[in-house]
Formats: sequence, structure tokens, C-alpha cells
Amino acid sequence: MSTETKVGAHPVRTVTKSPNKRKIIRPEVHIMEHHFMWEISEFSSRPPDSYFSGDFKVDKGDGTTTSWELQMEIKANGSIGLFAVLIDAPKKEMAWVRFGIVDVNGETVVSGGVFLCVFYPDSIDERVWGYVDLTNRDYLFKHKDTMLPGDKLSAFCDLQLVTKQMDTATDVGQGVVTASLDMLELYVCAKYTDCVIVCKERELKALRAILCARSPVFAAMFAHELSEARTSRIEVPDISAEVMDELLQHIYSGVIPSKLRLRDIAEDLFVGADKYQLLELKEACAHSMARWMSTEDVCRYLLLADQHNCPSLKIDCIRFFKAYVSNPAELGDFAKLTALVPNIADDLAAQYPEFFVDKTVALDVDP
Repeated sequence: MSTETKVGAHPVRTVTKSPNKRKIIRPEVHIMEHHFMWEISEFSSRPPDSYFSGDFKVDKGDGTTTSWELQMEIKANGSIGLFAVLIDAPKKEMAWVRFGIVDVNGETVVSGGVFLCVFYPDSIDERVWGYVDLTNRDYLFKHKDTMLPGDKLSAFCDLQLVTKQMDTATDVGQGVVTASLDMLELYVCAKYTDCVIVCKERELKALRAILCARSPVFAAMFAHELSEARTSRIEVPDISAEVMDELLQHIYSGVIPSKLRLRDIAEDLFVGADKYQLLELKEACAHSMARWMSTEDVCRYLLLADQHNCPSLKIDCIRFFKAYVSNPAELGDFAKLTALVPNIADDLAAQYPEFFVDKTVALDVDP
């Protein structure tokens, strides 16, 4: 007999073999989010050099405080790099980091992807992480009216610090979280890797044993005499490096991205999780998509639910239709949706009879 239970925010399956139930624990990682804005005045007159924001304190909420600063490097060729520097901390810190530049309206106009890194306060080289070439002076001066108002550049750093959080439901919860964070560090530091995953933007290193243990797709790939098994290079042209990085973080550690992070990448991550059969991550993405769904999304999400065999997302989309859509013809993808997925017409015919004739969409649809 199987039952459904919830651990953290996501459902996992437990199997009852006897009256004594065995609970499966998913790592729950606590994240402290911080946003830092840095305004650099008289930007046009600054020569190539390194510039520092001055330090700021971060209270992690667990009794410890860390000190950080931002660093900007302007090089002779005009490239501009932006970095986060861990000045002081009692131990190493793991964080998701994102850098960007905002315009006069406060909108992000230049941004690097979110990446996970480990800062070591006692190491000169490994306490600094960032982008060597985030943007360049020529681009900023070309758009100086919006990006350099009053000759001032506004840069930011979003820092999501990882802390361990005890699962009070079990005595072994802390050990699970510790192991999960150790595995994350193993991935970030690229230790003992023996294969490379090649995306369009960059290459990501991994350990094939971990890939095979967590994904049946990778296991099948390396079990047969395919080119990936012979060369240890896996070409992934259809997934961005940013999304592939999140997939590998989950493969290594089991950690699900934070709710805000998941909101930004849920759709692409959903497709990637399905491709590599990472079922828990796929369901987490589907839950996030349903939570933030709008009328602009619902038809596209229904298509994805059908294409990637996700009944839970399909049910949520149908519920959204019935609750919030009064005229489906106003949705641009509705005709395409019902043409490509005829069975959806069955689910919606009773709700919108004026758009269906014998459960066939009464709209002009290209064959």
C-alpha cells in the first residue's frame, strides 16, 4: 500500500511495508535573500581600475553575521566586471548570486544569470565570485541617457545565502541537509569530475556516477556504446546553461530551487526535468507554473502538460480555465491548443458549448 505525505513544500511517496511507517525525508534548505544596490557616481571619468562599494553586514538569522562588498573592474579594453567579495565569515558560505545593472526607471537592463558558488573567507582567490565581462563602457555610453543618468551607474547584487535548517519531524533531518549541502559543494567546486555537459553558452562538469544514479536517461546513455559514453562529452543544444546548471544542482543534492527562483525558470526547468526524468523537480516546476499562472500562460501550459505527460498541471490548467476564462476565443493560443490536443476539447466542451460543435472546436484552425 502506498500513501502520499508532505515533506517540506513538495509531496514525496512513501511505501508502507508494515504497521511501522518509514518516512522519506527530502532535504529542506533555508535561504536568506538580500538585495544590494550600488551607485557609482562620475562614472565616465573613472579610469580602468578596481572599485569597491564598501562593506555591508549580513545577518544570517542563525546567530552569525557575515561581511561582504561589491567590486567593479573596468579594464583598458572597456569591459566591465562585477563581483561579490566575502570579507569576513566564521566559515565558508554557499550562495546563489545574480548581478545586474538598472536604468533610470529602475528596470534591469543588463543581467547575468543566477549561479551557485561557494565562498571561502580564508582564500584570496576563492572568496571572490562574479562576472569578468558583464557589460562594456561603449554599450553604457551608447545608452547613457537611460543607463547613466547624471553620470551615475546603478549596479546590484542579489545574494541568496544558504543555511542549514533542522527538520523538526525527525532526528536525522540535519544529517540529510548536511549531506545535501556537501553534495552541492561537490558540484559547484567541480571535484572529481569525469564528464562534460556542453551547452551553447558554457560547459558544465559532472561526475557520471552521480548522473547515472539520479537520472535513468543518463544511466541509459552511459550504459550503451553511444558517443557520450566514449567521449564523456554530452551535447545539450536545447537547454540553456543556466537551466542545465539548475538540473545538475538538483541531480547532485535533491534541492529544489527557491519559490522566487523557480518562478523565473519553471517552464524551461519543467521541460528539462522531464527530459532527464527528474520527477520530483518536474512536479515542483508544475506546481510553480500553476501557482503563478495567468491567462497569457494557460494555453501554453496545457500544451506542455500534454506534451510532457503531467496530469497535475493539466488539472490545474482546466481549473484555471473554468475559474478565470469567460471567452476562450480571446486567448491567442486557444485554437492551436484544441487542434493539437483534441482531448482537451472534451474537458472544455461543457464549460464553453458555444465554441464547440460535437466536441470539435468551432474556430478557424490551420490544418
